[in-house]
Amino acid sequence: RVHGVIESQLSRFRGGDFSLCGGSSPECDKDNVTSKRRGDKPTMKNKGDFPDSKAAADALNRELSELRNEVCQLYMLLESEKNCHNEKQEIWEREKKLVVEYQRQLQTNYSNVLQRNQILEKEIHGLTKELEKLDPSVQYV
Repeated sequence: RVHGVIESQLSRFRGGDFSLCGGSSPECDKDNVTSKRRGDKPTMKNKGDFPDSKAAADALNRELSELRNEVCQLYMLLESEKNCHNEKQEIWEREKKLVVEYQRQLQTNYSNVLQRNQILEKEIHGLTKELEKLDPSVQYV
């Protein structure tokens, strides 16, 4: 169930839906988010790749925006993973408490049944002795 939620969120992020970002990270700016991933765009190798400084600045700004988007995606994925982990841990703790309580109750019931059984065995033994006294020719089991 949780794995499906993560896969769903990842596919949304890959598709460009960053609605969960909400500016929770300083790197995350909804207006700058695009649907393209970092690997889909060329990056500037050196200053000679662009004829003027405006083109170089634009390329650097695009690359910076892409890196911010990637940081935002990773931040959201990390938060999602933390939330899923915390949710699983809370469920596990609740279930553990239930199991421990159930085991305590079983132990208590077992002790009560054992004690009652011992009392009944003593009563049977005593009644058997009384019957044997009344009629010694009959053997009672």
